[in-house]
Amino acid sequence: MNIEKLSREDLIRFLAMGRTSGRRLAFEFWLKSLEKVAGPHRKVDKAQIHYVARTLTRFSLISTESTFFFPTFTSLAQIHDEFIVNRKSQEAPEFMEIAGCQMLLLAGFYLRRARKHYDIDDLRRMGRNFFNKGAIGKRKKTIQKMAQNFQIWQDLLFYLEWYLKTERLVLEVQKPQEPLITIVPA
Repeated sequence: MNIEKLSREDLIRFLAMGRTSGRRLAFEFWLKSLEKVAGPHRKVDKAQIHYVARTLTRFSLISTESTFFFPTFTSLAQIHDEFIVNRKSQEAPEFMEIAGCQMLLLAGFYLRRARKHYDIDDLRRMGRNFFNKGAIGKRKKTIQKMAQNFQIWQDLLFYLEWYLKTERLVLEVQKPQEPLITIVPA
């Protein structure tokens, strides 16, 4: 495909397709990885696995410099300032759900680093509280289960981070039918 010959609309459609398929690939990666590590747990159901896969997908694709929505915070201090000190955040269940997801990422996936700086029991309590305050709407039951199973998810994400770091990661990628770059003579 020669990108230079695409119309403006076709180029925008092509680029949008790439973002969408990239999100889908990231989601499938996290979902398969979580299914591997969460398989034996009886308290963890498919809805929770799907929820955490969506959370990890979002955090893996959103920069810490996001201007559109909450960025991926890099410390407990940022989470504290945004969700505990800011009273408006405490009144909004959507913000509390985001805070629960942030805590799950910090206290689960990054547990090894968090242990050096924070009390893990405090992180767990905060994560549970955030999820409980954020449990509304059609995902209410799943979010409540996330609060109940916060420690299980914390352990699973800690193991997942170790697994991805130590195991050889082999991605199955199909070879493209067309060359990735087309050189057009001048």
